[in-house]
Amino acid sequence: MPRQKQEKKLCSVEGCQKHMVAQGLCHTHYCNARKDGTITINRPDKINGGKCSVDGCDKIAISRGCCQAHYEKVKKYGNPLASYVRISGPGTKCSVEGCSNSVVSRGYCAKHYVRFRKYGNTETIGGKRAKWTEKIIDDNGYVLLPIKDHPNSRKGSHNGGRIPEHRYVMSQFLGRPLFDNENVHHKNGDKADNRIENLELWVVAQPKGQRPIDLIEYAEEILSRYGKDKSKLLEISYREETKPKLKLINSI
Repeated sequence: MPRQKQEKKLCSVEGCQKHMVAQGLCHTHYCNARKDGTITINRPDKINGGKCSVDGCDKIAISRGCCQAHYEKVKKYGNPLASYVRISGPGTKCSVEGCSNSVVSRGYCAKHYVRFRKYGNTETIGGKRAKWTEKIIDDNGYVLLPIKDHPNSRKGSHNGGRIPEHRYVMSQFLGRPLFDNENVHHKNGDKADNRIENLELWVVAQPKGQRPIDLIEYAEEILSRYGKDKSKLLEISYREETKPKLKLINSI
């Protein structure tokens, strides 16, 4: 039995005689709805004689009833009249207090941006720009010394070639570079007080397992690493509340 040809429905927009293709709309109105989120017979950029729909703007509309400039704001901010704050370029002032130069990058003018790239900060020492040969204080409050060839010196472009003074003092006291899992703490909490009497050495490590053979291997590793430093390590004083307490638990 031959299939009966179904009658095509018309577009649901009043006055439109085109056949429906999707969601009750003809191809034209469906595309308009997909593009603009509304159903309209006239294209937005043809409204108002093809000019931008923003009051006072006489430029030609290119999309959504807006000219190129206002359309970019619609895409970026959802509003053709939205304003934005310039973060660089002429007219934007440097973020460093007292500087009236224009921003070139990261909120800094050319002069302060170069300092930030080279020294990690925009501060001055003694009214002059901080030289590489002078010690500085980083963002965390630690004193950094300009010593490039020390094994514990920082790597990379940001404060590269500098070493935290507290780690350098401890390294000099022990007569060797510090291991990566060794931390140096200030007993009085003053990060600028880097006297050896004010420093503690701590190790962040633990055995890789609890089998007896693992503990033996771990003990041998510790002895080989710190056995020769025993006399020096005994000279380091610790705060009473932070002294490590080791206990031997006997099995019953």
